[in-house]
Amino acid sequence: MKMNVEIKYRVTLIESERGWGQSILYYKDFETIEEANAYMKAENAKNTAKSAPDYYIYATEPVRVVIGPDGKVIK
Repeated sequence: MKMNVEIKYRVTLIESERGWGQSILYYKDFETIEEANAYMKAENAKNTAKSAPDYYIYATEPVRVVIGPDGKVIK
């Protein structure tokens, strides 16, 4: 039996707050690694402070994910 899966490139946005640590805000999936890298760079370009502020958001490097027919990540 053939299973239909999708390959996506996922960028996760992380919020970081001094004294509270880090947590995942959300993630966004892209069709190509180029789109994912462009999004990551655009989000991270907003961080222009010379040192880490008390609160900021950053995007992670894209990771390849395999999404099954049920919409859940397989790998």
